[in-house]
Amino acid sequence: MRFGIVATWIALFISLFNTALFFLFNTRIHDQNYDDHISHVQRQKTKDKQAASLALLLSDFDEWAHSVPDTLSYSVQAVMPFIPVSQIIIASSKAPYPPISIPPGLSSLSTVAVTQPSIFREAPFIQDAATIQIKGNLVIVMPDALDMREASREYNIWLQEHMDFMEIHPNTCFLSFMNADSDFGSFVCKNACFDTLRWTLSIDWDRMPRPPRGTLSSCNYTDDHRVILLSDSATIHRLRWFQLPIVGRGLLLKGHELGCVIKQFIPSIPRLYDMSARVLNTPHLQEKWTRYRAQREENLYSILGIKLEVHVVEKQKFWHGCHKNSGRCFGTVVDDTPEYIHQGRWTPPCCLEHIRTTARYLFQVLNAAKVRYWLEGGTLLGAVRHGNIIEWDYDCDIGIYRDDIDKIKELTIAESKARMSHLNNIILGAYESPEGFVWEKAREGDFYRVQFSRFNHLHVDIFPFYEKDGVMTKDTWMETHRQDMEFPSSFLKPLETITFMNMQVLIPNHAQEFLEMKFGKGCIEHPRLPGPTN
Repeated sequence: MRFGIVATWIALFISLFNTALFFLFNTRIHDQNYDDHISHVQRQKTKDKQAASLALLLSDFDEWAHSVPDTLSYSVQAVMPFIPVSQIIIASSKAPYPPISIPPGLSSLSTVAVTQPSIFREAPFIQDAATIQIKGNLVIVMPDALDMREASREYNIWLQEHMDFMEIHPNTCFLSFMNADSDFGSFVCKNACFDTLRWTLSIDWDRMPRPPRGTLSSCNYTDDHRVILLSDSATIHRLRWFQLPIVGRGLLLKGHELGCVIKQFIPSIPRLYDMSARVLNTPHLQEKWTRYRAQREENLYSILGIKLEVHVVEKQKFWHGCHKNSGRCFGTVVDDTPEYIHQGRWTPPCCLEHIRTTARYLFQVLNAAKVRYWLEGGTLLGAVRHGNIIEWDYDCDIGIYRDDIDKIKELTIAESKARMSHLNNIILGAYESPEGFVWEKAREGDFYRVQFSRFNHLHVDIFPFYEKDGVMTKDTWMETHRQDMEFPSSFLKPLETITFMNMQVLIPNHAQEFLEMKFGKGCIEHPRLPGPTN
């Protein structure tokens, strides 16, 4: 009996032992297979990265004071241990003069490209940047006068981090950048938003713990003009690098415009050696370079359509659009549809601001003269809807009683000058106020116009109405303005006030009924863009 029990226990032990051996053996096989799989993936990733090649795109240098030969040599030395350089593109707005001396060992890889080709025949070694086919899988865009040799290890880590992100997010418009100066003090993370609809670049920043070195952070903007940028060749071409006067920052801003993913690489060295002091070695050259860089920055903003730069934290605005001594940002308006509407944009903010300035000035004059005026058309619609000019409108409209014209000194002067002038142009047939606003009798009919300046024709139209059989009418009608119509004089008896652009101005009574008579029911609640189809 006892022997039988012992035998049973021995058999059970042997069975359990065999099961454990089987499980262990199979687990080791599974682990080995898994390790083999991971090793294969890693080898494949390494192979893919080893198969990558790099194009160097050097730009943002001055033709009369630069370090292009040294910058090229040092950059190639920095990256060659990790990735082969397949092409070097030296981009300039025009053919460099004097010609750039390319290091002998790099001449076969190098191409000088001009982003603004001359109408004259270029030298044989000069190419139109738009025709260049980038040969590398990856592209590093560099400014002049940075010695990258100390950053060789940073390049390797940066390239790996960038390619890892691209592997996880294939077919993504992706750019990463590194600042030339990465001070190890408190870290400032800058982020930007390019609102193309409103022509506005907003820049925000925050102090935060420094991200781990050798990683890609979520910060997506820098104002460092010596920014170094990394992306793939398809993205660089899609962003049309060959149209940008400042290629590095230009690609960064263009990436924001197209909604690309943008990340900042955090290096482990505080800063790169700047060689610019060797060439910009006099106050004259330094001042000349500062002025030259500012001009190219304005040119870049003009190409990208950035009219307003807002610094959120500092609560500052920097304007890059039109002004009193320039023309407005758009041309003649056809079919009540400005050209920017066809471009998928709204009125440039500088233009809106100048219209507001002109309107505020006019309201002050009319209030001081005790003139009976009221907001008309789309201007009234914007006032009732949100207390301001509609964001896609291009002028202001007001109505006045024709009998009150003589109360406005500026209009009577403009009227008399228009009668005296056979040419009836802005010089001979208009009155320029001491503040620089221009009052004139409109050429299109029997109404008046106050313009922002003699050069900038953003304006407020003044339509004189008179009462006839209980109806307000006038002598000139605008065929493209469907809201331009007669209306009962009871809407003006009495006039009411509304807050418009932070001012108290006059409007018809029962404004909603007045607007729906002109624009249709629901016009306040349901905005629509201008144009014949709308």
